[in-house]
Amino acid sequence: MQKPAAPEYAQERCGDCHLRTHETLESLHFTARNMVNMVRRHFGAARDLGSASEIPVKDSPENILELTDDLLRRNCLSCHLNSGGDAYPGVIRGTGCASCHLEFRDGALLSHHFVRKPADTACLSCHYGNRVGSDYYGWFEHDFKHEYRTPYQIDGSYPPRPYGVEQHRLAPDVHQRAGMTCIDCHPGRQLMGESPGISCIDCHRWQKDDRTAAQNLETNELGLTLKLAHEQRQLQVPPATDTRHKDYNDTADCQVCHAQWSYMDRSTHLLRLDAENYEDWADLVVQSSYEAELLLSNSIYGEESYPPAMTDKLTGIEKPGLWLKGYDTRRWETPFVTTDSSGKFQIARPILDLVLSWVDSNGETVFDSVRGNGKEFRTYTPHTTGPAGIFYRQRLTDMATPKKNGAEQKK
Repeated sequence: MQKPAAPEYAQERCGDCHLRTHETLESLHFTARNMVNMVRRHFGAARDLGSASEIPVKDSPENILELTDDLLRRNCLSCHLNSGGDAYPGVIRGTGCASCHLEFRDGALLSHHFVRKPADTACLSCHYGNRVGSDYYGWFEHDFKHEYRTPYQIDGSYPPRPYGVEQHRLAPDVHQRAGMTCIDCHPGRQLMGESPGISCIDCHRWQKDDRTAAQNLETNELGLTLKLAHEQRQLQVPPATDTRHKDYNDTADCQVCHAQWSYMDRSTHLLRLDAENYEDWADLVVQSSYEAELLLSNSIYGEESYPPAMTDKLTGIEKPGLWLKGYDTRRWETPFVTTDSSGKFQIARPILDLVLSWVDSNGETVFDSVRGNGKEFRTYTPHTTGPAGIFYRQRLTDMATPKKNGAEQKK
């Protein structure tokens, strides 16, 4: 069997020893249903799906939801556990359980032995680009056009891009600088759907006689300690003793004051191109997609042009039509503050600031710059934690008040 850990075989091959495999297969991490349903509802879906594998297949979309489904299956879901990633050194991985538990380095499999504690390289094989995960390391993806992908190396070449596009190096998260890896806060029990994850206050607001919220938390005479997953040492957890916390405990999420920066990609344009017209994309050959990059570079700069096609990331079947991407702007900025449904201040970003188009094989524009119907800004937790600094009040007043309504509008 070529891929015994793939989702369709996981229960059969892993379930005899790992008795709760069925729960893993139904977890948010495995099914990607939250992300899928969020995008589909934004473009008109009336009901939720149980898993990404339930996304309908429609080769010739007749409405914007069907075009969205094609986008999800063939462009977005290279991070789904059915897919072995992309052909960039930092993105190649196994499928199913092996996505996390087989170790790769520089695009090559190190061993067929499963690792119990996945390294951050496994997490980053999905959580790369301008997404939570990369920000933990302070990585911000360059824009696609070649002028933005500097500085060049001494020999004039572009720097390495193991994740498909070069990256700026910004301030990493304070927890990363302390030596913590992803699974120190996001253990397998959480990712596999067996238990909820821990929060900031579980560690930093812990009080004597409180129960510890995770297996890697212990107590000593100084308070709470964290046992690192990948090192033989413990970190003393600093308590949140600043008296100013009491003023905002119920009104602001921790990251409203403590996030150092946030992703702000505005107007992500996504075009399905079925016509063999590639000239306009000559400056945007690098697409954070190896399929798209290879087809564009060979067709534009090679001796022969190739018809646009892309694989379904859930089945591996290649179909006509190539998904291409570009942005109005890509910025890292002071975090955007809004309020959630309960009125609590949160950080938000334009996750659903998506613009969909389709040019068919005859060169006719079937859908032109279609936006969704819901809120484009969605709350999230940036992993860019650091000191609050002296301007924390400004985020809670000058920034939060005028931008509350902005997050509720389409743009």
